[in-house]
Amino acid sequence: MSKQCAKCGGKIGLTSYKIKDKQIVCGNCMKKAGYGMTTPYKIIRSLNLEDLDKDPSEKRKLNISDHTAQNNHDIGNDRMRTTEEMVEFCLKYGYGKGMTKKWTTHHFNLISDQLNSDEYVIFCFVGLHNYISSTKHDNNYAYALTNKRLIVAQQKMIGNNVQSI
Repeated sequence: MSKQCAKCGGKIGLTSYKIKDKQIVCGNCMKKAGYGMTTPYKIIRSLNLEDLDKDPSEKRKLNISDHTAQNNHDIGNDRMRTTEEMVEFCLKYGYGKGMTKKWTTHHFNLISDQLNSDEYVIFCFVGLHNYISSTKHDNNYAYALTNKRLIVAQQKMIGNNVQSI
């Protein structure tokens, strides 16, 4: 017996999404609702059938504005110098999704080693470097904007990459 879409009642194909309350929705319904393969798993799992009838951009605007209103006054006011401060900043504000704390710490450790005595980090995040497609990129790097330059660093299993602009 094949599974049916909780929204349209149609047959579920290869692209199916599990939403809130363990319901399954077909790829076509998700696409019509404005969600798709690039939507983070956490967002899809938090949706219910009523959310699929709403405009996703409006929902995202509400979430972003709520987050910005709460935390906007803190961003840019931090003067980070240590690895721990940079990792905590990324975790607090969500600027490093999909990374483990261990590897984030390794990447930011390279950056803290590069800082001069009169230099401090204003903003930092973890992201994909030289992104071309979902399978063609240089993996995750730590980025740090200091009061003097931009530092990009990646710790590898053997060796590391550090670039400064």
